[in-house]
Amino acid sequence: TEIETHNNYEKYIFPSFLYLVKKEHYRSKSTVKGFTITGLFLDASFFLIVKGYYYPVFGTLLFLVSYYRNYKAQQEGRFASMYW
Repeated sequence: TEIETHNNYEKYIFPSFLYLVKKEHYRSKSTVKGFTITGLFLDASFFLIVKGYYYPVFGTLLFLVSYYRNYKAQQEGRFASMYW
């Protein structure tokens, strides 16, 4: 049933995923999203400070850096993701 599946996910799969990410320095897909959101926040802040000048430098740069790090982690076998 769905409830049983959800309970097994919370009990077994998710803790092992958290262990890999926190203790073993594995990377996950959520790091790309986090870096991208941080970059967009920095871009918006920069736009508010300097009027009339907007190029999405930070969002693009942080996205590319995070994507490259995930690519390298996949090559080294240090990539943990719930959904491939």
